[in-house]
Amino acid sequence: MTEEDRAHLATAVRLYEAAGRGDWDAAEAELHEDLAIHEAGTMPYAGIYRGRDALRRLSAIVYGYWPGTRVERLGMAAGAGRVVV
Repeated sequence: MTEEDRAHLATAVRLYEAAGRGDWDAAEAELHEDLAIHEAGTMPYAGIYRGRDALRRLSAIVYGYWPGTRVERLGMAAGAGRVVV
């Protein structure tokens, strides 16, 4: 694994940990200002969510539709400039 891949993996870990504990300021510090999250048109929250606060806004909507939902990380891997969670 390259140093770049290690850095990307560390960013993803910080992001997931911060979001998991509801620390949105810390989570948003790990996100790019041009973040765009695309949700499928078949979802009740379909659309494109843009900006550093997109994940915060989308999470509130998703958890409103699916009460009791939680994110469980089963594993993470990095390589070739990508991180898979």
